[in-house]
Amino acid sequence: MLALVLLPACGIAPKPTPPAADAVEVSALTVALADMPTVVRVRWHTDVAARATVTGRFAGGEVRVEEAEAVTDHAALLVGIPALTEVAVEVLPAGGGEAGTATVVTGSLPSWVPDVTMEADQPHSVQPTAAGVLVFNREDPIDPTADRGAVSPGCA
Repeated sequence: MLALVLLPACGIAPKPTPPAADAVEVSALTVALADMPTVVRVRWHTDVAARATVTGRFAGGEVRVEEAEAVTDHAALLVGIPALTEVAVEVLPAGGGEAGTATVVTGSLPSWVPDVTMEADQPHSVQPTAAGVLVFNREDPIDPTADRGAVSPGCA
C-alpha cells in the first residue's frame, strides 16, 4: 500500500484512460467542392484526437476514406464521384461516437476534361491490374500542395 502512495509522489502516474468512443463528437463539419467540381472536400474537428471514416454515398455507389492517424483537425477529399450528383457525406469517428452528416451536389466537369469510356467484350471479367493517373496539360495547373487531406483510394 505504501508503494502506491509513493509512486504518484515520485512523478510516476498511471496512464490516463482514453475517452470512451461515444465521447468523440464531430463538430465544425464543412463540406464543399474542391478545385475540381467532382471532388468533395470535407473538414471537421473533434475535441479529442481520433481517427474517422468519411463516406460519400450517391446514386449508384459510394466512396470511402479512412484516416490513418488520430488528430483533432481533420480533412479528407472524396474522389470518383460523377458530375452533377447529390452526395450524402457521413463522418463517423473510429470505434463509434456520433456521426456528422451533410449533403452536397457535385458540379459539371471542366471543358478540358476529356470523355473517357471503356468497352469490353466481357465487362465482368475486366480486372484492373495497376493504378494509373491521367495527366493533362493545362495552362492553369492545380496546385497539388493546396490541400494535404486524405484521398480516396479508388473510384466507386
